[in-house]
Amino acid sequence: MIQTCEGPSVPEIDAIAAERARRSIAENTDDLLVFGGGYGRQRAGGYEERYADWAIWRLAAPANPNPVPRWQWWRFRRGVWLPSPFLARKQFEFRCNEDAVVIDEDGRQLARWTDWTHQLRELTTADLTPSSGQMLVVHRSLIDSELAKLGGVFAWICKITAHHRKYSHSEFDEAHFVLDFGTTRIVRDST
Repeated sequence: MIQTCEGPSVPEIDAIAAERARRSIAENTDDLLVFGGGYGRQRAGGYEERYADWAIWRLAAPANPNPVPRWQWWRFRRGVWLPSPFLARKQFEFRCNEDAVVIDEDGRQLARWTDWTHQLRELTTADLTPSSGQMLVVHRSLIDSELAKLGGVFAWICKITAHHRKYSHSEFDEAHFVLDFGTTRIVRDST
């Protein structure tokens, strides 16, 4: 995310982490059976969120793919994430290849989304999320350009989830903790 501080009031980091991105990406596609298409630039103001004296802009947003990942059911849990539209200069185009979803602008690859599984089986352990993960890698130049425009800092909020149980026949309990990295509490002059 990009974050700015406008006063002394610091929000609860847990509240920011608990809230999923408020905006999703509405892509234009020619083929409803294949995940691919494009989406144009939108104003950064439409992606601004306020928490106490902080403003944040999430650098990724969930896409709403039309094709059903029938044989990849774990993708329903977290979805596919693409760079937020305010990072585009004009229009992002995205397409699937063998390894990832690739995001281009003007023929230059600027981001890629991929996911993975670890020992994923048809039957999973009750009460646990599937052994899967995902990542979106975005070219740093896109982020640096928006940092300069918005006058903020590049920061992370990470929510860590752990599962544990006392006995092998017990149900799992879930615990969470949230950490922030790179956020600032320094108020900068907005002029």
